[in-house]
Formats: sequence, structure tokens, C-alpha cells
Amino acid sequence: QEEEYIVLVSKENRRFYISKTIGMQSEVLRAVFDRKVEYQETLSNEIHLKQFRSVVVEKLIDYLYLANNYKENPKQMPKFNIDPSILTELLVASDYLRV
Repeated sequence: QEEEYIVLVSKENRRFYISKTIGMQSEVLRAVFDRKVEYQETLSNEIHLKQFRSVVVEKLIDYLYLANNYKENPKQMPKFNIDPSILTELLVASDYLRV
């Protein structure tokens, strides 16, 4: 079976292709891409996160992949380093997407 992808589009219109499995860790993305509801985003497999810079979206994606790799053993997950200059934005993005 072919892997499904979703696209996250940042403020600068940078497109990030991520595994749908990874994206489903976000409550918001899970709700948007639930096939039972036909949002415009569902049809295009794309969601615009115009309020978040690329550096923030990329870091959030890094976290989603890391968390997925350690979902069976979260206590073994290594420290997730965050540049202090994006910390506040990253917290807002993670809250917005309910990660």
C-alpha cells in the first residue's frame, strides 16, 4: 500500500510534505483530514498554516517524527532541542495544532 502524504504550507508558502500517519498525531490535522468530512483541505491534502513561519513548521514536524519514533517508549525519547528564538512561536503552533 502506498504511503499517503499531507502538505503543510507555511507563512512563506513553503510546502512541507509529511506522512499522513505522522500528521495524525495532531488533533486538528486528524479532524481536518478525516475522510468522513469533506473540507477543502481534505480534497487537496493540504493545509495552510499562514500564521507560522517555515522554521516553526519545520521544527514542529521534526517533533512529530521524533515522537512517532518513540511512541512505544516515550521515556527513552532524547532531548528535543529548540532554538530559544522560536520557542514562543513553536508553543503557539503546537497549541494551535494540539500536538
